[in-house]
This record gives sequence, structure tokens and C-alpha cells, in this order.
Amino acid sequence: MSESELIRIKFDGGLATSGQLHFYEYSRSQYATARFIATVEHFRRTSTIAERITISSNVDIIVRSPQQGSFIEDLLVPAIKDGMAAAISTPLSSLISYVWHLLAPRSQKADEAVNQYAQIRLAELRADERRAEQQTEQLRILQRIVEGERATAQQALDLAAYALQTGNVAVGRLGYSQQEQLAIKDELQAEVQREKEFEAYQDQLEQVDEEKISRLTSRLRPMVSEMALPLRRSAEKMSISHGTKETVYAHIDKSIVSQIQSRSTEEDIIEVIGHVKSYDRDSGVGKVTSDQLIRVLNFSVPPGDRRRLRDKVLDAMRKEKVVLLCRRILDESGLPTSLILVDVKIVSDG
Repeated sequence: MSESELIRIKFDGGLATSGQLHFYEYSRSQYATARFIATVEHFRRTSTIAERITISSNVDIIVRSPQQGSFIEDLLVPAIKDGMAAAISTPLSSLISYVWHLLAPRSQKADEAVNQYAQIRLAELRADERRAEQQTEQLRILQRIVEGERATAQQALDLAAYALQTGNVAVGRLGYSQQEQLAIKDELQAEVQREKEFEAYQDQLEQVDEEKISRLTSRLRPMVSEMALPLRRSAEKMSISHGTKETVYAHIDKSIVSQIQSRSTEEDIIEVIGHVKSYDRDSGVGKVTSDQLIRVLNFSVPPGDRRRLRDKVLDAMRKEKVVLLCRRILDESGLPTSLILVDVKIVSDG
């Protein structure tokens, strides 16, 4: 039998720095975390969504004693018994990473910061003609980001790292505090790690029914605020990893909790007439402009639809106007924060 999979839950900042948490918040958090992991693992094993955790759906997660220094807990999720097969043949961490990608896509704040960093870095390189000649490809990448193309997770992380290290006063004028810059970097680092977690299992994830994934994320969404209860008084941030800093695939702070809780996905499909500015085939994320939208919005293509829609989306980028069939993701005020792309209709030039 293969070994258990390790999932490390870590709280840091505030009381957590000394290995302490408020007991009531911690107890509620433990229960929610157990439900979250058991729900995802039950789905991985059976491809069904447990309405409640019972003896038949429970996973025998084992917990190690908390460790001093921050507040760290190691959870051991047992491997599936020999002779049994998971309905979704990926490690648990890959499926958690994937659903977290859907629950907490890159924040608007991080996207805006990356674009601003790219503008500053582009101007910096252009000012040095000798270096500009040597870094033609980097200049092209930065130019595309400045013009509205969504930076890949790694490009965004590189720019966040640059912003923290540079002495360019233009970064300081953006108004981000050191703490905000570090939070943006943490968010992007976790995004890079999540993509590494499920990259090798993309084919298996693409075969999962979109409606089931949507029901799963809806089931998990309210658990997140309970999992993060210690962030009220005891800690400043929370993470999920394999046990080392370099493998964090879910970074959680108050702003991310608020982002997850405030969003809802419409069931109805609407038509958005606009222009596709960019599309990343690897992540399935692009940008669209439209007179129907108050700003440029990201759209995402569910993994199961990426092969079917790839050529349509790439063709749409060459058109001035297309019709996107989408589901809107709304914030608490009812304004769309992003779109889920269902299909594309090319508008006749005539």
C-alpha cells in the first residue's frame, strides 16, 4: 500500500507565532477543515458529492500533535486500499489545488499590481539601451502584459519579486505597503505551486463533469470562512502545503476569505458581445473587453471544455467582435468580477 498523503495546515502571525490560537476559533476551524478535506477526498474516490460526512463517506484522517513556532498541524490522509481505484486518479493535493484555483482565482488587486509592475519594469529596461537589446523577449512579454494580456502565474510572481527587491522609486509611488506587496507575492507563489500540483493530471481533471465540479465548489465555499476563523483574532494568515514553505498551494488571509465568500456564480448563460484581448491556453484564462462590462474582465474556460473551445477562442482573438456565451461570477453588489466561458460565436464581418 502506498504511504499516506501529508497535508500541512499552518497559521502564522499574531498569537499563532508563539504556537497558540483561541480555542473556540481553532475548534470550529478544525471541524471545517476536516469537512473540507473529507468532501474533496470523497469526491476524488467516488466522483460523488457528500451532502454530509457520515461513516460511509468519512476519511480516516490522522492528525499529528501541533508543533511550536507558528501553529502547525500535519494531517495524514490514508491511501486508498490495495485493489481499489479512485474515481479521479490524481493525488488529493492536486484536486484540492484545482478546486482552490476555482474558489480563489487571482485577485483583481494582484492583477492590477502585476500590470503596474510590468509598466515600471518595461520603462526601466527601455531606458537602458544596452540591456534592452539583450532582453528583447522580456520586453515583448512586458509589452503584452502592459497592453492587457494576462501574465502567467510565473511571470506575475517574477514581477512581484522584482517589485520587492528593486530600488526604483516608481514602485514606492504605487502606494502598496511592504505587507501588501508580500501578500501579493504569497498569493502568486501559491498560484504557481497549484499549477505545478495539477499540471501532470490535467487530462484526468478535464474529464470531470463541469456541473459536478461546480456543485463541489459550491459545497466547499461556505467551509472556507469556518476554516479561517483563527484569522479573526489569533493569526494573520493560513496556508495549506506538503509540509515545507516551497510547497504551499493555498495561501489564505482575510482578503482571500472575503473574496471567496462574496462571490456567486449565475446559473443562467448570457451573451457578451466584445473583443477577446488575450488567452492563455495552459491556464484556460483570458481577458475580454465589452461595452456591456464596466471594465476589462478575466474569463476562464473549464478544463473539460478547453480542447473543444481552444481554436474558437484563438480565432476570436483575431476578430474585432465576437459573442461569448458565459456564466457571470458576481460580487456582493451584483457586479460581475469574472466570466466562465461556455461557448463562442464568431460575428460575421458582413
